[in-house]
Amino acid sequence: MADRKSENQAPAMNCTYISPRLLTCLNEAEHCRVTSVVAPMGYGKSTAVRWWTERYTEKHPEAVVLFQTLSGDGEDTFWRGFCRVLRKYPELARQMMALGYPGDRERIHLLVELLEDALGEDGPPVVYILDDMHYFSTPDLAELFATLALHLPARMRIILISRNRIFREADRFRLGGNLCQITMSELRLQREEIRAYASLCGLSMDAAQAEELDRISEGWVSLLYLLFRSYFQQGRWNLRSPDIFRLMDQVMYEPLDARKQRFLFVNGLTESFSRKQAAYLWREPALFPMTGKAVRIGITICCGM
Repeated sequence: MADRKSENQAPAMNCTYISPRLLTCLNEAEHCRVTSVVAPMGYGKSTAVRWWTERYTEKHPEAVVLFQTLSGDGEDTFWRGFCRVLRKYPELARQMMALGYPGDRERIHLLVELLEDALGEDGPPVVYILDDMHYFSTPDLAELFATLALHLPARMRIILISRNRIFREADRFRLGGNLCQITMSELRLQREEIRAYASLCGLSMDAAQAEELDRISEGWVSLLYLLFRSYFQQGRWNLRSPDIFRLMDQVMYEPLDARKQRFLFVNGLTESFSRKQAAYLWREPALFPMTGKAVRIGITICCGM
C-alpha cells in the first residue's frame, strides 16, 4: 500500500500537474497564432490553459489577456460576450456592436479591418481565450477564428477550448503551422504520469497500483482526482471499476456538513452561479464572501504542473 500522509497533514489535492507531453504542446502554443484544446469533459482543458496563461503573463507581464466563457448557444450570446471582453478598447467594442455578428465573409473582413486598425502591429501581446466553445453550434464560428488568426497582427494569440471538434479539414489546411492542436491524447495521463501526479499530491504508489489505476481510469483526470481523494479519506485504494457518480457523492458531497450540503442542494440546479445569485436563493448568511465571482458546481480538476 502507498504511504498515506498523517491525519494532521492537509492533502495537496489542489495542486496542478502538467505532463511533459502536454507541456511540450503548451510551449508550442506560445508561438502559434491559434491553439485548439479539444477533449471531453473532465480532462483538464481549462486548467491547463489557466496554468499556461499564468506562466505566460509572468514571462510577459505587459500582455493583455481577454477571457470569454460561453454559457449558452446563439450568435447574440457569443457576440455580446466577445464585445464585452474588448471593453479595454471602448471604441472598438462600440464599432463591433454596431457591426453585429459577422455571419458572412464580407462582415468577417470588416471585422478584421476594425481589429487591425484598433490593435495595430505595435504593442504588448494580446491573448484571447474562448472557453466552452461547444455551446456555440454555428459552424461558421470556426471559419471566423481561422480568418482572424491568419490576418490579425502577429502579437495576437487565440486559444479555443471545446468538448467538440472545432476546425474542419479545410480550416486546418488553411492554418497550417499557425495552428497548435491539443487533444485528449495529450491531456490523458499515462502510467508514469499518474505516479508523478500522485507524488505531487503527496501520495506514492508502486508500479502495480499505477497500472491498475491506469486501467480503470484510462488516464481520465476527473476519475483519478476522485480516486486520490477517496484514498485520502479511506486510507486505501479503490481499485475496482468505480461508479463515478457514486464516487463523487462519497468524496465530494458526503464529507460536507449539513449546512453546506443544503447550500449545494438549493443552488446546484445550474452548472454555475454567481455569489450574488447564490445569496439570493440561499436567503441566509453567505457561506462565502461576496466577491461577485462565479462558482462552478462539480470537481475542480487539476491536470498540470
